[in-house]
Amino acid sequence: MATDISRLVDKLRSFEEKKTKKDQRQSILWKPKAGQQKIRIVPSAKDPTFPFIELKFYYGLNGKTFLAPSCLGKPDPIWKFISESKQSKTPEIWQFAYKLLKDIGPKPRTYLPIIVRGEEQLGVRFWGFGQTVYKQIAKVMSKVEDYGDIVSLTDGNDIEIDFIENSGKKTEDGKNFPETTVFVSPKKSPEVPDSLIEKIKNQPDILTAFTIPTEEQLQSEFDKYMNPENEEHSEPETSEPSVPSNQDVPAETEPVASSPTPVVGVEAASAPNPFDDWLKKI
Repeated sequence: MATDISRLVDKLRSFEEKKTKKDQRQSILWKPKAGQQKIRIVPSAKDPTFPFIELKFYYGLNGKTFLAPSCLGKPDPIWKFISESKQSKTPEIWQFAYKLLKDIGPKPRTYLPIIVRGEEQLGVRFWGFGQTVYKQIAKVMSKVEDYGDIVSLTDGNDIEIDFIENSGKKTEDGKNFPETTVFVSPKKSPEVPDSLIEKIKNQPDILTAFTIPTEEQLQSEFDKYMNPENEEHSEPETSEPSVPSNQDVPAETEPVASSPTPVVGVEAASAPNPFDDWLKKI
């Protein structure tokens, strides 16, 4: 019997698509390296008045990580199951719901659009972090009387990040996790030269770094998670490790979606850009 060449071609195409998606993700998402680095938060093109982008992810779902559609207002069978179970009057049911929240989430991860000092030519990228770092930055930004608007294009502040990869701190299961400390420079300085304003204005959409699973795909993964004994043995897919629910998501663990579904939610080219109106006011 002859080899089915079309199947081989399809498999090669899927490998190439995964590589392209990975390259695209790496060009958009930024991870701090061990040591000190200097960055500058830039205004979000979608909401110049609030730079934080709050997403949620399911970690450890059959050894994979998924962007939670519910954080984008899309159908999410796992969150629906957890939400309804939490309302149950039967202790075993709502206790199981809270266990699911602890084990797989959805858990929050926040992103900021930034320019990395010394790498301005790479344009805007997105730095992802957990709640501890979120609180550090939000606390500084709230002290307007001390720092002013640190995100200002013309009179803002650089931020120095001290990233310790092996902090010595451990999770409940004994794994090491990194530690990030944020220092805000008291010196005011222009954010970027005028030549980079256009890059800030046309910054990438962070959603292009992830794949949003469909309701059917997520339901299928949830069924496998709930009934592992019914699953046939198969070669495991490459995915990110799960993250303990009581810890911030480690900076080196970027959520990677596992489905080839096209990304949705990217603004159309003809849609009004709020950055334009905001830029005229400064």
